[in-house]
Amino acid sequence: YQRRVHGGLLGSCGQLAVGPTAIHAMIVAEFLRSEVHPHKTAAGLAFYSGILRIFMGLGGLGVLNNLLSHSVISGFTSAAGITICMSQIRSLTSLPMQRGRGDVVSTISNLLSALPELSLVHVYTCLLGIAACLVLTYARKIKGLPKWFPIHLTVMIIFIFISFFFWSKTGFHPKVVGHIDGGLPPLTYPEVSLESLKELFFPMIAVTCIAFMESVSIGKKFSQERGYDIDASQELLALGAANAVGAFFAAFPVTGSFSRSALAAVVGSQTPLSNIFCAIVVFLCLTCLMPLFYYLPNTCLAAIIITSAWKLVEFDEIVWLWGQGLEDRVVWLAAFLATILFGVGPGVTAGLLISFGMLIKGFARPNWAVMGFIQDSCGHFELRSVRRFPEAQQFAELLVWRVDARIVFANAEYLRDTILRLIAQREENQSGANVRFVVIDCCGVNALDSSALHMIQKLAEGLRAQDKRLLLAYTKGNVRDMINRLAVSSNLELDTFLEMNEAVQFCRDILENERDDCEPAPSEIIPDDGFTLLAPAPRNGSPV
Repeated sequence: YQRRVHGGLLGSCGQLAVGPTAIHAMIVAEFLRSEVHPHKTAAGLAFYSGILRIFMGLGGLGVLNNLLSHSVISGFTSAAGITICMSQIRSLTSLPMQRGRGDVVSTISNLLSALPELSLVHVYTCLLGIAACLVLTYARKIKGLPKWFPIHLTVMIIFIFISFFFWSKTGFHPKVVGHIDGGLPPLTYPEVSLESLKELFFPMIAVTCIAFMESVSIGKKFSQERGYDIDASQELLALGAANAVGAFFAAFPVTGSFSRSALAAVVGSQTPLSNIFCAIVVFLCLTCLMPLFYYLPNTCLAAIIITSAWKLVEFDEIVWLWGQGLEDRVVWLAAFLATILFGVGPGVTAGLLISFGMLIKGFARPNWAVMGFIQDSCGHFELRSVRRFPEAQQFAELLVWRVDARIVFANAEYLRDTILRLIAQREENQSGANVRFVVIDCCGVNALDSSALHMIQKLAEGLRAQDKRLLLAYTKGNVRDMINRLAVSSNLELDTFLEMNEAVQFCRDILENERDDCEPAPSEIIPDDGFTLLAPAPRNGSPV
């Protein structure tokens, strides 16, 4: 109840509903098995986790949500929708299934183990639940039904009467909610001390990290669908306050719940204020209305959750993503399979780790291209990738190479080895080719680190020993300043240019002077004037 209040007051996502989740329950249960007073310890864990989330929110660490790519969220939410639906089979059929670990595999295993005990009661219960699913699915398609009409509440009331009829007039007794003690929990104090903090430090970190990833994934999913942005740091503050205050009511750690959030989205929740109204209804139910829900069948509740969660499975998004790059497919599939096989928490973690791995790979193996010259309709020459434009002209003495990333320690040696390999391949494969100039197109390079400077120095010195020259074109101001300081400090002859035309003109002037051609160069850059033309590049050339 009080968590809904804090979500409504501090949260930024209109559909995010806070509550206990399976992954949190499993983590907390694992660490509380040997505790003498598990309730106090769980409340202490909620308090510590809440305080940590508050500090994370105040520190602006919500920016870490940018590590959750669209592919991760899509794969995670689609698998989570299927997982939630599968987890409701126990309530939908009333089969005596054991509770699973929160993944599809354990749910199917428990279902198969319970099938020998299948009876007509379970069949009738399942049919009752399927009927509720059909009503919930097709009721919205009734013409003239206003959007504000409370379909879910109406279905619950109808099935309470149906269940009461079965219990009083027939021998079929579907499982119902039954008696639930009303009232609010008493005010207590969590067990907080230095010793308990040491004991709960690692579960606190695990619970907080998983809560952050789950909540932000859910929030981003619904906010993207509805065209608004969430403040991840604000969500951390809201979750932290909910857990810290909840600890004084003997609560254990909670986070954004997928099934509750999906239901909130389906019933029309638009702003965090909906949590306040939900808290009011929960308060009234706990204090006054609990006897009215005695005959509410569990299978009806399962039907409500199933019809809400099934909408999380993004079939159109799956088809669209499958037509994109390999990395998007790998990340989506990893998040999807990990969630299906191991549960929601491991699913988000796997997707996050793979996204982070792809990010590192992008730094370590950046995109690059060998460039050639293409003449436009005005007679000017433009640089284009020789792989995408195989008709682009290349020259025996000149290698123009572009890199589309900042050059740092993670990729410096790889880029140096790539340049040397390209020089060797050209001189080996093209008869008479002698690369005299290597021009690096730095239009995509916005920063260098010390490893990059050392790499450039080694590359320039190595090329100089082979009577070759390294030039840098399209250099940005900060990059040019660093290169110039390197050239002065190491007494290195290294040329930088603002424009590619200047670099090419410089190379051509040197060649013309060597050939004793003293005629002035034309104003427009004509690459084959002074250079030796190479054969067109094949389609399977260097990466673009």
